[in-house]
Amino acid sequence: MQSFIVTLLTCSITMSAIALFYMAVTPLLAKRYSAKGRYYAWLIIVIGLIIPFRPQFDNPFVKIIPTETATPTIQIGNRTQIAGPVESALSSSDVSHISLSWWQIAAAVWLAGMIAFLVYHTVKHYRFIKMTKRWCETITDEQILSLFQNLKAELGISKQINLYQCLSIGTPMLIVFFQPKILLPTTKFPKDELRFILNHELVHYKRKDLWYRCLVLSAKAIHWFNPLVYLMAKAIDALCEMSCDAEVVRSIDADMRQQYSEAIIGVVQCQSKVKTALSTSFYGGKKGMKERISSIMDAGKKRVGVIIACAILLLTLSTGVAFAVSSDAVEMALENENQESPTPISFVNGSPIRKDVVLLESISFELSDTNPTQTYLIAEAYEDLIFSFKGVSAPINFTLITQNEGSHCAGFSGDTCRVYIKSESNSENVFEWSRGFIDSDSTYKPTEIVDYSSGTLEIYQVIK
Repeated sequence: MQSFIVTLLTCSITMSAIALFYMAVTPLLAKRYSAKGRYYAWLIIVIGLIIPFRPQFDNPFVKIIPTETATPTIQIGNRTQIAGPVESALSSSDVSHISLSWWQIAAAVWLAGMIAFLVYHTVKHYRFIKMTKRWCETITDEQILSLFQNLKAELGISKQINLYQCLSIGTPMLIVFFQPKILLPTTKFPKDELRFILNHELVHYKRKDLWYRCLVLSAKAIHWFNPLVYLMAKAIDALCEMSCDAEVVRSIDADMRQQYSEAIIGVVQCQSKVKTALSTSFYGGKKGMKERISSIMDAGKKRVGVIIACAILLLTLSTGVAFAVSSDAVEMALENENQESPTPISFVNGSPIRKDVVLLESISFELSDTNPTQTYLIAEAYEDLIFSFKGVSAPINFTLITQNEGSHCAGFSGDTCRVYIKSESNSENVFEWSRGFIDSDSTYKPTEIVDYSSGTLEIYQVIK
């Protein structure tokens, strides 16, 4: 759960940064690239928000390590890293339980928010559909139906689309996914304006804009806590209508473009606040109306915008480089949360030491002919460590190699042996143990009597 929450937040932050950048450069891009290309480029960002996982690389620019405080690192011989505890007013046991509960609370809040968001929009959409069914009447005017069928044929649409007039809406709209309906308000539109309106809604259907809106709603549900996602959704809605306008006026002259603009402005007078997130809207809202009309009247030829989509795709994939979450660190942090409480030890080999120690790691080992040694590399050494061997079945040799000192060797077999090592921080130490023992003449001799040695090594840090 901790790993998922960290990944989700990382995705939300990085994709919001890309969305803000895209919104900032949109006025510049609008001069050279089509509204359609810019509209579908947003789809990459939306999918990036829905799917929070990215390719990750070994050398990110910024690493986000999901630990509450900076900790030294123990690196095992196979290069697996684990986060160690740090000195604190609280014991590591208390910190573990607090950390775990905070991640659980964060996950519960996120899940509750997403469910509440989806329930709200589901209920709102259901009530809207129910209301439209109540107030809708099937259009029977032969001229309107003939015009509608001709427009469908021009756009290559063969699916049955029902056409209704509804008393409770103020703007033409397309609703319902599998049995699509186009709703018209009770306003009496001139035939030329009605042609534009029906053409506009049919373009929405042909481009599957309702499914696009469903993806946007999913992104908003997952990232309900991020206000930038709502800003992004408004930008997509506006660009959706502009790109649809561009399709409608693509092959008409300036006079017809002017008439189409007047049809959009005319809908302002009969607007209503009754709407749903899963429907299109011919009007689109007052904000951005000037930009929309300017786009309609702009007859200049513009580029499709493939380069924009490629650039955004590259930025989305590169978030795995810019902000990488170390999965190993997350897994080890989760393991540390479930580790045992600190174990107090007062004496080592009969000598008094510090008051308390903290268990860093417990390792079961088995040394054989094929695997005669086991090694720990301590990249950032803790101060004052205790290495405690338990249940060693046959003699083994253990060695500590530091930057400032030579090797410390000993051989033993038996139930328990603890070694107290007074070390310095910020030094690289290698600790390894192998089959064998140190004879009385201080020479290392391999173990030939038994086939293997096994036991448990526990590593403690002394708390000052």
